[in-house]
Amino acid sequence: MAKALTISKVSSLTGLAVDTIRFYERKGLIPSPARNEAGYRIYTSDIVERIQFIKRARGFDFSLNEIEELLTIARAGPAVCSGMKDRLQRRVVEIDRNIAHLTDVRARIVDLMSGVCVERPCKDCHLIDAILRAPAS
Repeated sequence: MAKALTISKVSSLTGLAVDTIRFYERKGLIPSPARNEAGYRIYTSDIVERIQFIKRARGFDFSLNEIEELLTIARAGPAVCSGMKDRLQRRVVEIDRNIAHLTDVRARIVDLMSGVCVERPCKDCHLIDAILRAPAS
């Protein structure tokens, strides 16, 4: 990869929109790149690597705040693996909690549908009433 890349080239290489790359810069997830004589941002391969890390972390459904934490852990030096493993383990617990919640929501929706009206228009849909009477979660 070339040492100095324009934002459009970085966009092409990473598959991210130019606006997304600028957003990551504004959020402090990537350092502000140097600018050339014409004022264009010039990205180094290190910044591109960092952008690719962010994109891949988003693929694991990490939030930008969580990605910032992962980047901090990665820069910390020794004990990086244990810090990363701890953070990933917390993410697995969050995912398990979300799965349990969605499984419960699914079951409640299936229960609601069990008494669906026949395939004809009805004046008062019992599903609306059931949702209105359902306990808030």
